[in-house]
Amino acid sequence: MDLFIETPKQVNDRLERERRSQDAWLRAMQEQYAAQQAGLGAPVVQQAEYRVPVDRQAGHDAPAVQRTGHEESSERRRACETYSEHRGEHETPRAPSQTSDGYSVAQDAYREELAFQRRRARRRRIGACLRVLALIVLIPLGLAAVFVGSYVLTCIINGATPEEVLDVLAAMPSRVESFVRSVMAM
Repeated sequence: MDLFIETPKQVNDRLERERRSQDAWLRAMQEQYAAQQAGLGAPVVQQAEYRVPVDRQAGHDAPAVQRTGHEESSERRRACETYSEHRGEHETPRAPSQTSDGYSVAQDAYREELAFQRRRARRRRIGACLRVLALIVLIPLGLAAVFVGSYVLTCIINGATPEEVLDVLAAMPSRVESFVRSVMAM
């Protein structure tokens, strides 16, 4: 099944779509720059640099694909640098209310997120410790309950009456104690 292997045609189609989207982005940035230069004051849209992934499945056209992607990303980089330089020259000074005063809502939200993560990690550690302690206590108790239940069922299968079962259960602690002493004496 070759569901995830791209054919050369699919690679070329995908790269063409990526190139068209990059060209559209570059045109939008140039139009935005031109609008700012004309005084229209279009809002600035900042995007992270988008790099064209080089597909290893491209076959014999791989070097051409790599060159094309590299040239397009360097063109975009130059356009962004030119745009940011011109934008910086013509940028109007900020109002005093817009200046950075050291307080950021993002920092506050991040601080709250870190506190939440610490509390969650603490709860997880406490829960893990409680589970370990429960296992340490419950496994021996469960084994003892299984042993006593099987002992009682064995007595009942052998024909013991309820009074005899109670007598055997009453004598069990002394038998266990004598068994432990005999094991320790060895």
